[in-house]
Amino acid sequence: LTFTNTTTALQHLTQTKEIPQLILLDIDLPIMDGFEFIDKLDKLEIARQPIDIFILTCSANPADRQTAREKNCAGFINKPLTKEELFAQLDLTRQQHKN
Repeated sequence: LTFTNTTTALQHLTQTKEIPQLILLDIDLPIMDGFEFIDKLDKLEIARQPIDIFILTCSANPADRQTAREKNCAGFINKPLTKEELFAQLDLTRQQHKN
């Protein structure tokens, strides 16, 4: 599924029984930024299930990387996203889940 704003995404996540395994999330979004989205998502029942959140952004700010780590994001991917980078990040996450 694809959402163009975080409010719509949160509304969907509160109403669905299907839990996403993966969320690609930009930091710089209208209405609420990606980190605010994570804070609101953490308050939902759905957050009790494991969801890998990858920050997908143009940001080169080290503070954004640090915030992503503090919010337990599975990865931080710089735009533009390539298929190779996505698969590398997913493989890394799978290996971490095995350990």
